[in-house]
Amino acid sequence: MKRVITYLLVILSGTLLVGCPQAENRVRSFIRGYYEIDDIYIQIGHNNNLIEIGGAKNSENWTYYSESIQKEKYDVLCRKHNDMSWNGAYNTYYALGVDFLSIDFVSDADFDETHSAGTSLADILEFESESYYPYLKNGYNRGQSNRINPPTRIIKPLSELTIDDMVMLGQSVPNLVMYPSYELVIAYLDWLSEPTLSKTHNITVTMISDDGRTFEKTIEVSWE
Repeated sequence: MKRVITYLLVILSGTLLVGCPQAENRVRSFIRGYYEIDDIYIQIGHNNNLIEIGGAKNSENWTYYSESIQKEKYDVLCRKHNDMSWNGAYNTYYALGVDFLSIDFVSDADFDETHSAGTSLADILEFESESYYPYLKNGYNRGQSNRINPPTRIIKPLSELTIDDMVMLGQSVPNLVMYPSYELVIAYLDWLSEPTLSKTHNITVTMISDDGRTFEKTIEVSWE
């Protein structure tokens, strides 16, 4: 009888080991780490004056395995983004550690009859980026998205962005520790119309973060 009980315990233990992920392989948060940025960059893409904006990489990053102050910063961002109960497999997803309150573009020249110099061009720029925030906000649920990977694509006129749309922005943020040559792309912006007045513009982007910082850069864009 003791031998039978012993066999049953062995079988049960094996079943539990096979059927359930090991506790040590589970992590509390879905996002592995966050990157800090000191500045932004802006550059023109390869076609139709597509604008690329990104973060100037900082050597500082905060991960699940950081210690001391870095770990505290990581935990603050996890709580902020509703990422405290993943309890799932360890992964390599990274995110930008800066969220934004506003993003706007202006020109130093008249663009058309309704966009004079210094006025917002947000309604004639299409914004495209990705964010993990909808996945985290919805309790690790993809909702109606049919994408295999969690990042939600955000494509809409810049003027229609909401506060939630500007949280955890980034175009499939890579593991910059393993691949330091990658640029930290925040978003792409495409023109919905071309200028009818001046054909050359100094375009300035201004991004205000929710921690009070203002990021600003200017670039020349020409349709000539």
